[in-house]
Amino acid sequence: MYETLYRLYRKNEDLYKEQYSARINCQFSRRLQLKNREYNRRTENELFFCYTEEMFCLQDKISLDMIQFLKLLQRIPRAIFKNTTISKFDKLLVI
Repeated sequence: MYETLYRLYRKNEDLYKEQYSARINCQFSRRLQLKNREYNRRTENELFFCYTEEMFCLQDKISLDMIQFLKLLQRIPRAIFKNTTISKFDKLLVI
């Protein structure tokens, strides 16, 4: 069962440090340029998140949907886009 780092920190600080190091150095983690320090604590922790399988699937779906959307835009006459906010997509129509 997955345990949050917060919970591990409250249970066992040594296990927390081990898990924090393993998770932040995982190939699917992305480090943020932010640090967190608890009130009245000396140590700071770099913030990060780990991509999950669900996030990868959603990213793929968004990419495929965007490709379909751009293909549809190519079929619409460009005159329709004049003076509209959709005209910003005109630069993307070079598929």
